[in-house]
Amino acid sequence: MKRSWVGQGVALVALLTGALPAMAQRVDTPVAGTAKVPGTTLSIDDLYRFKSIVGTEPVGYSWAADGSAVLFLWNDEGATFQDIWSFSPKTGRKTRLTFLGRESQPETEAHGIAQAVYLDRGRIAFTLSGQLHIREANGTVAKVEADKQAIRKLAVSPDGTKLAFVSGAPVDPKNRVTLGGVLWVRDVATGATARKLVGDDDPKVYVSDFQWSDDSRAIAFEQDDDRLMPERDILYSLMRRSELIGFIAGPGSVRAPPNSRGARAPRGSAHRQRAEPQSAATAAHPQLQLPSREWGVLQRGH
Repeated sequence: MKRSWVGQGVALVALLTGALPAMAQRVDTPVAGTAKVPGTTLSIDDLYRFKSIVGTEPVGYSWAADGSAVLFLWNDEGATFQDIWSFSPKTGRKTRLTFLGRESQPETEAHGIAQAVYLDRGRIAFTLSGQLHIREANGTVAKVEADKQAIRKLAVSPDGTKLAFVSGAPVDPKNRVTLGGVLWVRDVATGATARKLVGDDDPKVYVSDFQWSDDSRAIAFEQDDDRLMPERDILYSLMRRSELIGFIAGPGSVRAPPNSRGARAPRGSAHRQRAEPQSAATAAHPQLQLPSREWGVLQRGH
C-alpha cells in the first residue's frame, strides 16, 4: 500500500503554521523564584548582580597595640568596596568605622580601602586610591601627605610614635611599569609632614619591603634596583582577521603590511613589558647584568 506523503506534508505544515503565532507571542521576562517560601530560590538576575549573594570575605586584619580590638576591611552588603570595621574580642561586637562605600556605585566595582592601621588615641591611618588618610576618634576623615602617590605598606613603630610607609616615585615620563618605592616616616603625635628616609626618583630603584626593629630605633629595608632590567615594546595589530590574512607570505612567515614602518602594523598599539634577562642572553651579551638587590638599616635620627 502506498503512503500518502502529500497528506502527511499538509498535516506537518498545518502543525507548524499553528505553532508559529504562539512562538511569536513569547516574551522573555526575568525568572523569579518558584518556592512557596519567599527567598529560598534565586533567579538568573540574582546570580549575576554586582553584589555577591554569598557576601565578601573580611581582609586586612590589624590589631590595636593593647590587643583590645582588631581592624578589618569588609563590605556587609556584598559589594566590592571595602570599609573599615573593628571587632572587640572582649564584647564580641563589630562596629563599622567608615562609610565611604555609600558613595560608590556597585557597578563600578571599586575596591575601596586597601589597608588600615591603628594609631594613638583611637585614630586610624588608612589608604584609599593610593592616598593616605587619617580617621580621628570622632569619625572625621582627612587626607594627609597629598603630594605623594601610590602610598602602601603602612607600619606603625612598636612604641606607637612613628608611622612608616612606602610611596610611589614621581610621575615617570617614560611610563615604565614599576610604581617605584620611597620609604617615609611620619610622626604620629604631631602629624608633621613625613620625612624621606631612602628612595630614588627613578621608579626602577625602589624599596620593596621594610621592618621596624623591636626597640623602634631602626628600620631594616630591602631596596631593589631594576635599572639593568631590559624593557621591550610589544606591538600588536588591530587589523581585522581578513586584512591580516592578506599579509601572510607563507608558512611561518608574515610580511609587513604596506605603508607600515618596520614591524609596526597600522592602527597598532604598544605595551611596555618587563622581561627577566635569560642566561643565554647574558652569555651572548656580557654587558647584560641581573638586577641588583640591596639591604640596609636606618637608625632613627639619620
